[in-house]
Amino acid sequence: MATDAIGFAGDLLDDSKFQHILVKEMRALLISGFREVSFRWGSQGFLCTLVLIGTAFLVVYPLLAIVVISFETSQPGELLSYSLTGWQSAFQSPAIVQSILTTLHLTWWRQIIAMPVALLFVWLIARTDLPGRDYLEFTFWVAFFLPTLTVVQGYLLMFDPQYGIVNKLLAKLPFFGPSTIDIYSFHGIIFAHLATNAISAPILLLTPVFRNMDASLEEAAQVSGSSVVGTFLRITIPLMAPGVLVVFLLSTIRAMETFEIEMFLGAPKNIYVYSMQVYDLVRSNPPRFSTAAALSVMVLLLIAPLVIAQMLVTRKSFTTVGSRYRAKIIRLGAWRRPAFALVAGTALFTTVVPTLLLFVGTLMELWGFFDLPNPWTLRHWETVLSDPIFIRSLLNTVTIATGVALLGVVWGFIVAYIVVRTRFRARYVMDFVSWLPFALPGVILGLGFLRPMYGTVLMLIVALTVSAITSKIQVLRSNLVQIHGELEEAARAAGNSWLGGIRTVTVPLVFRGVLVVGILGFMSASRNVSIVALLSSSSNRPLSMLQLDYLTEGRYEAAAVVGTILVLLTVVVAFLVRVLGFRKGVQTSE
Repeated sequence: MATDAIGFAGDLLDDSKFQHILVKEMRALLISGFREVSFRWGSQGFLCTLVLIGTAFLVVYPLLAIVVISFETSQPGELLSYSLTGWQSAFQSPAIVQSILTTLHLTWWRQIIAMPVALLFVWLIARTDLPGRDYLEFTFWVAFFLPTLTVVQGYLLMFDPQYGIVNKLLAKLPFFGPSTIDIYSFHGIIFAHLATNAISAPILLLTPVFRNMDASLEEAAQVSGSSVVGTFLRITIPLMAPGVLVVFLLSTIRAMETFEIEMFLGAPKNIYVYSMQVYDLVRSNPPRFSTAAALSVMVLLLIAPLVIAQMLVTRKSFTTVGSRYRAKIIRLGAWRRPAFALVAGTALFTTVVPTLLLFVGTLMELWGFFDLPNPWTLRHWETVLSDPIFIRSLLNTVTIATGVALLGVVWGFIVAYIVVRTRFRARYVMDFVSWLPFALPGVILGLGFLRPMYGTVLMLIVALTVSAITSKIQVLRSNLVQIHGELEEAARAAGNSWLGGIRTVTVPLVFRGVLVVGILGFMSASRNVSIVALLSSSSNRPLSMLQLDYLTEGRYEAAAVVGTILVLLTVVVAFLVRVLGFRKGVQTSE
């Protein structure tokens, strides 16, 4: 029978009609296979490569531009010439060297105070029975997103050495002078950082980590006779040390980029940090670009060890949730009410108090003087709202913030999808490149983007998107990791293309994460000053720079009006997006 079957197959192969059918089917099979391979490379590989090249260019370009500019000695419009003049000026200038030392000094004291306070608050919110801990955590979210200058200006009415309310009250007490607290000082700058995001940022990052820690070790310590405080110091902190170290390194990097607080509170007392020196060098006449770039490269070299340390720590695996995981809160007992008073008081002091004081300042006839015969007026609101400069700045802010939100969502989703979902060989390189902007201080990044399209809204949108792209990618990446890839495979099996499966399945499932990224992008762009300072002009100046300009000119009432509008703008946008957009996405059943 086997011989007959072989003979029959041979007859078929000899048949010309059958040969024609066979060749036709083989050709169709090869074309189909080629199309599949072409689809995978042409759609996925080619697009992934383009995204990698685009991401690397936007991230690496400012770094290379700063290095090149540091050796240029020619002014814009002149023939290019290169020398070491910029580096010599940077090293030989006592003011520049002192600004770097001041930056390190401020960063040291800010971190050494902020981290212990943040760790205590994180532990109370995540690990104990603190009353209202969820609401308190949300309040620190609000504190993080409030515009920095808005908060600081609110504190002026409390701690200004001449008219501050607190100083006036202290002057009535024995052993206190008329200017006991001076916010325009080194200590005032540290206080301003602590009251804005030096404490709130670590709380946001570390609370989920502490909340996921296994409680069995804490219970064992308490059974062995350890007190609540002893357990916190000897068990909780050592277990959380890796996560705490990562947040400490990240917040230290961000602390070295500060600009607006030092510009406002430090300049009157000649307290200069490197970012202020970069700004002054670029704005001088003629501009000293090479010296500013050389100073920026020096600071980047100081930050580089922190970036490397952060990457080494995050590569290691530290498990705090296992198969026998137990989530149990610690009873504070008699310390419950004092702890609540401490955390709630800090939260309200960093959010409600400065915001209310700022609004009160907008209604004052003369900033800080409550004892005038008629201290209240709406004149400042009328003046600012009718000013064409304010209208233009408001339109610029909405345009820039919306552009940053949209570009950040699209770009962040594409990069996060490639890293999580595809088998693109260079996806780990893309992940590494996406982390680089986080290590670039805002003023330095602004200097890198200074040359192309200076003074345009598009340049601000691109620079602000690059500065915040790391956080956006990580948020979207965490959302994509929670969605199994088999859902997209089912969509493709039903006839959808690769892009069609993403559009109809993946995007709706991560829609809430997309909205969060969009809100974060809008808020950060609308209040950013460090990047905007070097890239803004009269044509593209947003409200954040207009507020800083008003403050440096001494127009505190007008600056308060702009700050109040910035707060209202960010709150209204977040509320509308949440109400209108959160109806989409994955709905949970009750």
